[in-house]
Amino acid sequence: MTPHAAALALAVTPAEAIAALRTLVDRYDVYGDYGLYDAVDPRTGRVAHAYLALDQAMIFIAAANW
Repeated sequence: MTPHAAALALAVTPAEAIAALRTLVDRYDVYGDYGLYDAVDPRTGRVAHAYLALDQAMIFIAAANW
């Protein structure tokens, strides 16, 4: 599961997208000093503690267009 995928849904279903992002942040360590990390495996709870410019750009554009 990727936070940027939930953010991309802001344009279509904003309430559900925000709920999904809040759930990710509440359940997993997916938010760091510079934003959301790359991905989380919901089965294990493992988080890819890496920032990808592509992910950050998609989140930024989704929020800007919301």
